[in-house]
Amino acid sequence: MKGSTLKIISVICLILGVGFIALGISTFINIKAFNDNAPSCKAIITDIGSEYSNHRDNGNRYIYVKYNVDGVKYNGMLSNYSSKLRVGEEIKITYSSDNPQIISAKGFEYFGFVISGIGLILFGGGITIIIVRQKRKKLKMHKMKQY
Repeated sequence: MKGSTLKIISVICLILGVGFIALGISTFINIKAFNDNAPSCKAIITDIGSEYSNHRDNGNRYIYVKYNVDGVKYNGMLSNYSSKLRVGEEIKITYSSDNPQIISAKGFEYFGFVISGIGLILFGGGITIIIVRQKRKKLKMHKMKQY
């Protein structure tokens, strides 16, 4: 691969890496703040990855729940699927006091770490390319001086 192509790839990896790290941290902070401050209630899982979603197209599985807030029945969807969950199971969710249709589940905030991990891998790849290129340049210069 030409040097300019590797340079472009390393810069793209660095930029994407930093972006994913920032996005992961932001995701963690926002979801954690929501879950820590939002009221909670029990919900029943009514379906997992049903025909209501296009989970087969994009690889995502969704959890559909029903729950009550102040005597009003709601149906909602969570995107934090776990193979341990079963239809009919009761789980604890948090909801927005301003709009009870906005829901989350405790533990999902750690998804931000997954996003940040992807960012670290990309960033590390970019740094590795730069270091290897620099070492190759030095080795090449060293060999040229010997002749």
